[in-house]
Amino acid sequence: MDTIEYFTLLFGGQFMILNVFLLILTFFFISSVLKNNYIRIVFSVLAAIIIDLQITSLYYTQTFINYQFYIHSNTRDILGMINLYYSEIGLLFIFLILFISLFYFSNKLAQATTAYLCRFSFFNKNKYKNITLKSTKILIVGSCIMVMNFDKGVINEALDFYYILQSSTNSNRKGFDSALDQLKMEDYISSENIEATKGKNIIIISLESFEKGYLSEKFADLTPNLRSLKEKWTYNTIKPNEGSSWTSGSLYTCLTGFPAFFGVDGNAIFQTAHHSEISSIGNVFEKAGYKTTFLIENARFSGTQEMLHTFKIDNIIDKELLGGKARDKDLFDRAKLEIQSNVSNKNPFVIFISTVDTHFPDGILDERMKAFVSPKKSDLEFMVSAVDYLVGDFVHFLDKQNLLSNTVVYIFPDHLKMGDPSLFDGTGERGLYLISNAPEKDISVKDRDNLYQIDLAKMILKGALIQNNEKFMTDYLPKKKDLFIQKNVNLLTSVNSSGLMRFYSNKIRDTKDDED
Repeated sequence: MDTIEYFTLLFGGQFMILNVFLLILTFFFISSVLKNNYIRIVFSVLAAIIIDLQITSLYYTQTFINYQFYIHSNTRDILGMINLYYSEIGLLFIFLILFISLFYFSNKLAQATTAYLCRFSFFNKNKYKNITLKSTKILIVGSCIMVMNFDKGVINEALDFYYILQSSTNSNRKGFDSALDQLKMEDYISSENIEATKGKNIIIISLESFEKGYLSEKFADLTPNLRSLKEKWTYNTIKPNEGSSWTSGSLYTCLTGFPAFFGVDGNAIFQTAHHSEISSIGNVFEKAGYKTTFLIENARFSGTQEMLHTFKIDNIIDKELLGGKARDKDLFDRAKLEIQSNVSNKNPFVIFISTVDTHFPDGILDERMKAFVSPKKSDLEFMVSAVDYLVGDFVHFLDKQNLLSNTVVYIFPDHLKMGDPSLFDGTGERGLYLISNAPEKDISVKDRDNLYQIDLAKMILKGALIQNNEKFMTDYLPKKKDLFIQKNVNLLTSVNSSGLMRFYSNKIRDTKDDED
């Protein structure tokens, strides 16, 4: 039994909560030895902010502050989603005030606490009489730090996060080739060498947080259409992998087959990118002559627009083009029009639809869907049912237009639902999936029972019968794919960062609103 398993059992699965408590205790005792009031005030504020951020990360991602949290820590993303979290922000502000007060008055509180511990602990024995309160504090802080440095502890996670941030390289072809060589991907085909001929039309539907638990018997009343497609079409279980557990990370992986590690630059790296040596399915679509359209509520969120342009997807439709209204219903309605236009013009096409209305914490209610879906227990369940209706209606449209024979549809979640996972109690192991009308023989890849998000790009091209010479990271990996990713985050970050050709190579972070 390893350390994390031991503590998970010992504390009833609350190891992360224990870490938060120990972090608070550590800051409390450190602050208590600070004699200068001004220094203690500054320390108290900074410590309270750190605790608040860690609680925020646990609430949203079920992990301590990590790369996913960092990616979204910019004003554009925060302001873009702030309307969903007013109550949570209020609660965090209350926590902030309480923690500042706790740390500031820690000197008096700690003296009483440690005296109490010395009175009732083993320190009260004769041979320990000379141990001071200061020694007791050091012992407590040292013990806290030791536990927090265990696997999955807050310090351990912070160190892993630091190594990821330090792994990015300057944009140069030498660094790109070197990283590929170290990953034993020497014969990787870069983007300018992609060759492809068209196959079937493609429709990719990425469902926000719509993990496989929603397709279980527990939620049968919410997802009749997707459950029906699961039975009629090809269904594969997909495992989430490191580096693809957020929307833009999932998109990057879907396009390139690589997890989305970019070091300190984050997604802001795409703001200055003009070319990528990394080959993507977008490069294949361009070479094969497809007209590619991407529909999303807000393309500026998390660097999505810049990423799509880099990977040769230029027809992007979001709320800016739809008059400020781009809910999931609007996206599916516009997708129908785009398809009809492509069919009329005899264009081979690829349509991406990225939904958002089932977003954490409680979905984004669209009152219009009350005309199609009966009331549910919560807004989230209602919007799950609404998106299921929209998918069913869209597939019916494709069938009615006689498009399914020459069009391959791929439906999958972008990532697991954020926040409290208890909603899926009784639904089995959490995970993702791929539903497609492509026959199993066309879509199959090796090791079908061990599929991860990094396999999606390859499966998309195979199922659409597109002849191409693209190679993906998954082609080079052993069976334990996610373990390989975890062990090679530095090299994968180097591939992603150095594979992008930029107008300038100094590092940036996106902390301001768009200026275009």
